[in-house]
Amino acid sequence: KHPVSMAAQTSVTSLEFVPAGTHSYLLTGGAADGAVKLWDARRPALPVLSIVPSLERRNLALPSCHAPLQAPAPTPRLHGISALALDPTGKHLLASTTDAHHYLYPLHALNLGFSKVLAGHGSSSFYTRTAFNPDGSLVLSGSLHPHACVWNLAPTTPTPPHTPLRPAATLPAHTAEVTVVAWSR
Repeated sequence: KHPVSMAAQTSVTSLEFVPAGTHSYLLTGGAADGAVKLWDARRPALPVLSIVPSLERRNLALPSCHAPLQAPAPTPRLHGISALALDPTGKHLLASTTDAHHYLYPLHALNLGFSKVLAGHGSSSFYTRTAFNPDGSLVLSGSLHPHACVWNLAPTTPTPPHTPLRPAATLPAHTAEVTVVAWSR
């Protein structure tokens, strides 16, 4: 594992603007609380919703309705958010965490929990990024290992609900950690 500085442990590690036509919302991911927060940019004092991606705490969603968030009972620190990505259709959010998982959420129903988990890439770093391909059917991710991983979000063989999807392909192209990835358009 890479040592994480104190600044990285208390910072916003990722930000995404929700696509036009869905009001003035943005999403942030945090290192210290491991939460993804939905904000109304017109009223930025408090988040509208806070979710904590975790296999152990699948449906933890804390709606605030512009009131102070009621924190859950104290628990050990969850893994931080390393990256957020919106698919090209604006219908799905991918939250990448330092617990080596990516959590796919329906953007219109964040409070219902994630719909898919992607695993197998190896990440405990806040530097590993992800990207959707132009049609949103594939996800590309960096890794602590010297390769990038590709997941097919519509696999041909069905998987049991909430069973982590494994990479459809690994791209062994480097000698150290792969941090930034992108698709050609």
